[in-house]
Amino acid sequence: DVKNHALFDILLGVIDKMRYYMKIYRIYRKFPMNSQVNTKNARRVLKLWQILLMVAIVLGGLIVVAMKGIEQAPKRPLVLELSNLTESQANSLKTATAPFGRVQFFGADLMGIHQVVSSLSWVESASVKRDWQQGVIVSVVPRRAVANFGSQHLLDANGAVFVPADEHELMDKNLVHLYSGHTNDATDMMRQMQRVNEWFSPLGITAEDMTLTSRQTWLIRFDNGLRVIVDHENTEQKLFSLSSLLAGSLAKELPKIQSVDLRYKNGFAIAWKTAGIPQKPSDLGLKTS
Repeated sequence: DVKNHALFDILLGVIDKMRYYMKIYRIYRKFPMNSQVNTKNARRVLKLWQILLMVAIVLGGLIVVAMKGIEQAPKRPLVLELSNLTESQANSLKTATAPFGRVQFFGADLMGIHQVVSSLSWVESASVKRDWQQGVIVSVVPRRAVANFGSQHLLDANGAVFVPADEHELMDKNLVHLYSGHTNDATDMMRQMQRVNEWFSPLGITAEDMTLTSRQTWLIRFDNGLRVIVDHENTEQKLFSLSSLLAGSLAKELPKIQSVDLRYKNGFAIAWKTAGIPQKPSDLGLKTS
C-alpha cells in the first residue's frame, strides 16, 4: 500500500507540473504580438507539456501493471528461521504464525505478524522482513533464563519475567531461585542477587535461593547452606558488612555458621550448626544464639 501511494504521488506531481506549464502556455498565447520571443517560448512550453503528458501516460501504465502484478502475485508460506530455537520454541512459533497462512510478498501484514510473534512471552525480540528470493522471513531471539522466578516463571538477565515455551524448563535446578509475590519485584531482586554474589563470591559462596516477603524482608540461602535474613532498613549496608566480617574476623567460623539474622540495629545474631561453639568477643558487635 505504501508503494502504491508513492506511485500515485509521483503521478499527481507530474499532473501538477503539466497544469503549471499549460497555464504559462496560455499566458504566452494571450499576448502573441508582443515579440517573437513569446512565440518561441510558447512553443517550447507546449513541447514540454507534450513530453510531460507522455511521461504521465507511461507512469500511469506502469502503475496499473504494477498493481495488477501485486494483486496477482502468488501467495507463499512464511519462512520461519528456526536454527537458533529449541524444538518447543519452534513449535510455539509455528503455532503463533499459523493463522496467517500463505501471504503475498507485498500484501503481507508485516506489522501484524511482528506484533503476534513479539507477544510470545519467551521471545526477547523479533524480526519480520521481505526477501526477494525467499519471501517474508520471520526470525526471533529467545530469552535466556538466568533464574527461576517462583514456580511458574523464569527471569532473564534484563529482569524480564517470562513463561518458557517448554514448561519442563521451569524450576531449573541449575538456576538460582527467586521468590516474590509480585512480578514487579523481579528487576530489584535480580540486582540484589548480583550485588550479593559480588560481595560474597570472594568467600567461595553464591546465592542459591532468594525470597522477598510482603514486608520487604530478604531471605537468602547460599550454596554452602548458609542462610541470611535481613530487613528493608539499610539492607545493602548490612549485607556488605556481613561479607566483610566473614572474609575477615569470622573467616575461620564460616563453615560452622548455620544462619545469620541481620534484623538488628546494632550487630546481628548467629545460629551455629553445632552446640559448644565458643562465642565471639563482644567487641565484634555480635549477638549470638
